[in-house]
Amino acid sequence: MATILTGNRKRSVVALAGLTLALFWAGSSRTENATNRPRDPWVFRSVLDKKPRMLTLALNPEMYLAYDLTTCTVYKAWKGGVSMDGAAYTDKKTIQPSSFGTAYFSDTQQATTWSVESGGKNVLAKIVNKGYHFVKKQVYLTYALVLVSSDTVTVEERPEFITGSSGKPGLERVFRISGLPERTSVMLKSPEKVIRLNANGTTRTTTFFGKLPDQKRPIIEEQFDHKGRYYMEKSDCFTCHELTEDNVGPSFVHIAQRYEAKQDLQRLIKKIKEGGTGSWGTGS
Repeated sequence: MATILTGNRKRSVVALAGLTLALFWAGSSRTENATNRPRDPWVFRSVLDKKPRMLTLALNPEMYLAYDLTTCTVYKAWKGGVSMDGAAYTDKKTIQPSSFGTAYFSDTQQATTWSVESGGKNVLAKIVNKGYHFVKKQVYLTYALVLVSSDTVTVEERPEFITGSSGKPGLERVFRISGLPERTSVMLKSPEKVIRLNANGTTRTTTFFGKLPDQKRPIIEEQFDHKGRYYMEKSDCFTCHELTEDNVGPSFVHIAQRYEAKQDLQRLIKKIKEGGTGSWGTGS
Protein backbone atom coordinates (compact mmCIF):
# COMPACT_ATOMS: atom_id res chain seq x y z
CA MET A 1 0.00 0.00 0.00
CA ALA A 2 1.39 3.43 -0.94
CA THR A 3 1.69 6.08 1.75
CA ILE A 4 0.86 9.64 0.82
CA LEU A 5 2.92 12.29 2.58
CA THR A 6 1.46 15.71 3.04
CA GLY A 7 2.27 18.97 4.80
CA ASN A 8 4.83 18.99 7.56
CA ARG A 9 5.48 15.26 7.32
CA LYS A 10 6.52 15.56 3.67
CA ARG A 11 8.80 18.46 4.43
CA SER A 12 10.38 16.50 7.29
CA VAL A 13 11.13 13.54 5.00
CA VAL A 14 12.72 15.83 2.40
CA ALA A 15 14.81 17.53 5.08
CA LEU A 16 15.90 14.16 6.47
CA ALA A 17 16.93 12.99 3.01
CA GLY A 18 18.95 16.15 2.48
CA LEU A 19 20.61 15.78 5.86
CA THR A 20 21.48 12.15 5.11
CA LEU A 21 23.10 13.15 1.81
CA ALA A 22 25.04 15.95 3.49
CA LEU A 23 26.29 13.63 6.21
CA PHE A 24 27.34 11.08 3.59
CA TRP A 25 29.23 13.70 1.60
CA ALA A 26 30.96 15.18 4.63
CA GLY A 27 31.72 12.13 6.71
CA SER A 28 31.30 8.80 4.95
CA SER A 29 34.99 8.22 4.42
CA ARG A 30 35.84 6.83 7.85
CA THR A 31 37.29 10.14 8.86
CA GLU A 32 39.54 8.60 11.48
CA ASN A 33 41.96 8.18 8.55
CA ALA A 34 42.00 11.97 8.16
CA THR A 35 44.09 12.31 11.33
CA ASN A 36 46.93 10.04 10.21
CA ARG A 37 48.66 12.20 7.60
CA PRO A 38 52.36 11.29 7.22
CA ARG A 39 53.65 14.83 6.59
CA ASP A 40 52.76 18.51 7.01
CA PRO A 41 51.73 20.05 4.72
CA TRP A 42 50.08 16.91 3.44
CA VAL A 43 48.68 18.54 0.28
CA PHE A 44 51.11 20.41 -1.98
CA ARG A 45 51.67 21.41 -5.60
CA SER A 46 54.98 20.85 -7.37
CA VAL A 47 56.72 19.28 -10.29
CA LEU A 48 56.70 15.52 -9.61
CA ASP A 49 58.66 12.90 -11.54
CA LYS A 50 59.46 15.61 -14.14
CA LYS A 51 55.75 16.30 -14.63
CA PRO A 52 54.53 19.89 -14.06
CA ARG A 53 51.27 20.93 -12.40
CA MET A 54 51.03 17.98 -10.04
CA LEU A 55 49.08 17.93 -6.78
CA THR A 56 50.30 15.42 -4.20
CA LEU A 57 48.20 14.18 -1.28
CA ALA A 58 49.93 12.39 1.59
CA LEU A 59 46.74 10.61 2.63
CA ASN A 60 48.23 7.99 4.93
CA PRO A 61 51.57 6.27 5.63
CA GLU A 62 50.13 3.51 3.44
CA MET A 63 49.19 5.75 0.51
CA TYR A 64 50.29 8.83 -1.37
CA LEU A 65 48.13 10.08 -4.23
CA ALA A 66 49.12 12.47 -7.03
CA TYR A 67 46.84 14.29 -9.49
CA ASP A 68 47.77 15.74 -12.85
CA LEU A 69 46.02 19.11 -12.72
CA THR A 70 46.22 19.53 -16.48
CA THR A 71 43.86 16.60 -17.01
CA CYS A 72 42.30 16.57 -13.50
CA THR A 73 42.97 12.85 -13.21
CA VAL A 74 44.97 10.63 -10.86
CA TYR A 75 48.55 10.18 -12.01
CA LYS A 76 49.66 7.71 -9.36
CA ALA A 77 48.82 6.03 -6.06
CA TRP A 78 51.74 4.55 -4.16
CA LYS A 79 53.27 3.58 -0.84
CA GLY A 80 56.44 5.48 -0.06
CA GLY A 81 56.82 9.23 -0.21
CA VAL A 82 58.29 12.20 -2.05
CA SER A 83 61.90 13.35 -2.11
CA MET A 84 61.51 17.11 -1.83
CA ASP A 85 64.41 18.33 -3.95
CA GLY A 86 64.54 21.42 -6.14
CA ALA A 87 65.20 25.15 -6.02
CA ALA A 88 62.16 25.87 -3.85
CA TYR A 89 63.09 23.24 -1.25
CA THR A 90 66.84 22.52 -1.18
CA ASP A 91 68.31 25.25 -3.45
CA LYS A 92 69.21 22.64 -6.07
CA LYS A 93 68.21 23.91 -9.50
CA THR A 94 68.86 20.83 -11.62
CA ILE A 95 66.52 18.38 -9.87
CA GLN A 96 62.87 18.41 -8.83
CA PRO A 97 60.66 16.51 -6.36
CA SER A 98 60.29 12.83 -7.20
CA SER A 99 58.24 9.98 -5.82
CA PHE A 100 59.81 6.92 -4.25
CA GLY A 101 58.35 3.59 -3.21
CA THR A 102 56.06 1.10 -4.91
CA ALA A 103 52.99 2.04 -6.95
CA TYR A 104 49.55 0.58 -6.39
CA PHE A 105 48.76 1.92 -9.85
CA SER A 106 49.98 4.66 -12.18
CA ASP A 107 48.69 6.38 -15.30
CA THR A 108 51.94 7.44 -16.91
CA GLN A 109 50.37 7.38 -20.38
CA GLN A 110 47.46 9.63 -19.33
CA ALA A 111 44.97 6.99 -20.43
CA THR A 112 42.26 8.23 -18.02
CA THR A 113 40.01 10.93 -19.46
CA TRP A 114 36.83 12.83 -18.67
CA SER A 115 33.98 12.22 -21.09
CA VAL A 116 30.59 13.89 -21.56
CA GLU A 117 27.59 12.48 -23.42
CA SER A 118 24.48 14.39 -24.42
CA GLY A 119 21.54 12.62 -25.99
CA GLY A 120 23.64 9.46 -26.26
CA LYS A 121 26.43 11.17 -28.22
CA ASN A 122 29.87 12.29 -27.13
CA VAL A 123 30.25 16.05 -26.90
CA LEU A 124 33.38 18.14 -26.63
CA ALA A 125 34.23 19.35 -23.15
CA LYS A 126 37.22 21.11 -21.64
CA ILE A 127 38.28 20.13 -18.13
CA VAL A 128 39.68 22.95 -15.97
CA ASN A 129 41.19 22.71 -12.50
CA LYS A 130 39.47 25.13 -10.10
CA GLY A 131 41.60 24.51 -7.03
CA TYR A 132 40.98 22.71 -3.76
CA HIS A 133 39.82 23.42 -0.22
CA PHE A 134 39.62 21.65 3.13
CA VAL A 135 36.62 20.57 5.17
CA LYS A 136 37.07 18.71 8.47
CA LYS A 137 40.68 17.80 7.69
CA GLN A 138 39.82 16.36 4.28
CA VAL A 139 40.64 17.81 0.89
CA TYR A 140 38.08 18.59 -1.82
CA LEU A 141 39.21 19.10 -5.41
CA THR A 142 37.05 21.14 -7.78
CA TYR A 143 36.97 20.88 -11.58
CA ALA A 144 34.89 22.59 -14.23
CA LEU A 145 33.73 20.83 -17.39
CA VAL A 146 33.05 23.52 -19.98
CA LEU A 147 30.73 22.20 -22.70
CA VAL A 148 30.46 23.40 -26.30
CA SER A 149 26.97 24.60 -25.40
CA SER A 150 28.68 27.05 -23.00
CA ASP A 151 27.19 25.18 -20.03
CA THR A 152 29.60 24.55 -17.17
CA VAL A 153 29.37 21.40 -15.08
CA THR A 154 31.06 21.57 -11.67
CA VAL A 155 32.69 18.40 -10.37
CA GLU A 156 33.89 18.12 -6.78
CA GLU A 157 35.98 15.16 -5.63
CA ARG A 158 36.96 14.08 -2.14
CA PRO A 159 39.61 11.32 -2.07
CA GLU A 160 40.49 9.42 1.10
CA PHE A 161 42.50 6.42 2.21
CA ILE A 162 40.42 3.56 3.61
CA THR A 163 41.10 0.09 4.96
CA GLY A 164 39.15 -2.95 3.81
CA SER A 165 37.67 -5.59 6.09
CA SER A 166 40.68 -7.82 5.43
CA GLY A 167 43.10 -5.00 6.17
CA LYS A 168 43.85 -4.20 2.54
CA PRO A 169 44.70 -0.57 1.74
CA GLY A 170 42.10 1.20 -0.37
CA LEU A 171 41.25 4.43 -2.09
CA GLU A 172 37.81 5.98 -1.75
CA ARG A 173 36.76 8.69 -4.19
CA VAL A 174 33.51 10.56 -3.69
CA PHE A 175 32.28 12.77 -6.53
CA ARG A 176 29.53 15.34 -6.58
CA ILE A 177 28.44 17.16 -9.72
CA SER A 178 26.16 20.13 -10.25
CA GLY A 179 24.96 22.20 -13.17
CA LEU A 180 24.47 19.19 -15.43
CA PRO A 181 22.02 19.87 -18.31
CA GLU A 182 19.18 17.43 -18.94
CA ARG A 183 19.97 14.25 -20.90
CA THR A 184 23.68 14.80 -20.24
CA SER A 185 26.01 12.43 -18.40
CA VAL A 186 29.60 12.67 -17.16
CA MET A 187 32.03 9.75 -17.06
CA LEU A 188 35.60 9.20 -15.94
CA LYS A 189 37.05 6.61 -18.30
CA SER A 190 40.14 4.50 -17.79
CA PRO A 191 41.30 1.26 -19.45
CA GLU A 192 40.20 -0.66 -16.34
CA LYS A 193 36.74 0.80 -15.76
CA VAL A 194 34.27 3.56 -16.45
CA ILE A 195 32.89 5.65 -13.58
CA ARG A 196 29.55 7.14 -14.54
CA LEU A 197 28.73 9.98 -12.18
CA ASN A 198 25.21 10.31 -10.85
CA ALA A 199 23.40 13.27 -12.38
CA ASN A 200 23.54 16.30 -10.08
CA GLY A 201 24.25 14.04 -7.12
CA THR A 202 26.93 12.03 -5.32
CA THR A 203 28.91 9.02 -6.57
CA ARG A 204 31.20 6.89 -4.39
CA THR A 205 33.82 4.46 -5.70
CA THR A 206 36.30 2.30 -3.78
CA THR A 207 39.34 0.38 -4.97
CA PHE A 208 41.40 -1.96 -2.81
CA PHE A 209 44.98 -3.08 -3.37
CA GLY A 210 47.35 -5.74 -2.16
CA LYS A 211 49.38 -4.95 0.94
CA LEU A 212 52.88 -3.62 0.38
CA PRO A 213 55.90 -3.84 2.70
CA ASP A 214 57.40 -0.74 4.30
CA GLN A 215 59.22 1.44 1.78
CA LYS A 216 62.59 3.08 2.41
CA ARG A 217 63.72 6.45 1.14
CA PRO A 218 66.46 5.83 -1.45
CA ILE A 219 70.02 6.75 -0.55
CA ILE A 220 70.87 9.25 -3.26
CA GLU A 221 74.60 8.55 -3.09
CA GLU A 222 73.99 4.93 -4.15
CA GLN A 223 72.38 6.12 -7.39
CA PHE A 224 75.70 7.43 -8.73
CA ASP A 225 78.55 5.31 -10.04
CA HIS A 226 81.13 7.70 -8.57
CA LYS A 227 81.13 9.74 -5.37
CA GLY A 228 82.50 12.75 -7.22
CA ARG A 229 79.43 12.85 -9.44
CA TYR A 230 77.20 12.61 -6.36
CA TYR A 231 78.87 15.59 -4.67
CA MET A 232 78.75 17.63 -7.89
CA GLU A 233 75.01 17.00 -8.18
CA LYS A 234 74.52 17.69 -4.48
CA SER A 235 76.31 21.05 -4.71
CA ASP A 236 74.48 21.97 -7.92
CA CYS A 237 77.74 22.35 -9.90
CA PHE A 238 76.07 21.62 -13.25
CA THR A 239 73.88 24.71 -13.02
CA CYS A 240 76.83 27.05 -13.65
CA HIS A 241 79.53 24.84 -15.19
CA GLU A 242 79.83 22.86 -18.43
CA LEU A 243 82.50 20.42 -19.59
CA THR A 244 84.38 22.51 -22.17
CA GLU A 245 82.51 25.83 -22.47
CA ASP A 246 82.71 28.76 -20.06
CA ASN A 247 79.16 29.69 -19.13
CA VAL A 248 78.06 31.29 -15.85
CA GLY A 249 81.21 29.79 -14.39
CA PRO A 250 84.42 28.38 -15.92
CA SER A 251 84.36 25.03 -17.70
CA PHE A 252 85.42 21.87 -15.91
CA VAL A 253 88.45 21.72 -18.22
CA HIS A 254 89.62 25.15 -17.07
CA ILE A 255 88.96 24.26 -13.43
CA ALA A 256 91.06 21.09 -13.79
CA GLN A 257 93.92 23.12 -15.25
CA ARG A 258 93.79 25.60 -12.38
CA TYR A 259 93.74 22.94 -9.67
CA GLU A 260 96.18 20.48 -11.26
CA ALA A 261 98.75 20.90 -8.49
CA LYS A 262 98.35 18.28 -5.74
CA GLN A 263 98.39 20.87 -2.97
CA ASP A 264 95.29 22.48 -4.50
CA LEU A 265 93.24 19.29 -4.78
CA GLN A 266 92.01 19.31 -1.19
CA ARG A 267 90.77 22.87 -1.63
CA LEU A 268 88.90 21.83 -4.79
CA ILE A 269 87.44 18.75 -3.10
CA LYS A 270 86.20 20.86 -0.20
CA LYS A 271 84.62 23.37 -2.55
CA ILE A 272 82.81 20.65 -4.51
CA LYS A 273 81.46 19.10 -1.31
CA GLU A 274 80.40 22.35 0.33
CA GLY A 275 79.72 24.53 -2.71
CA GLY A 276 81.04 28.02 -3.25
CA THR A 277 81.33 31.00 -5.59
CA GLY A 278 83.70 33.77 -6.53
CA SER A 279 87.13 32.06 -6.60
CA TRP A 280 87.54 32.64 -10.33
CA GLY A 281 86.37 36.22 -10.40
CA THR A 282 83.09 37.81 -11.45
CA GLY A 283 80.51 35.21 -12.45
CA SER A 284 82.13 32.22 -10.75
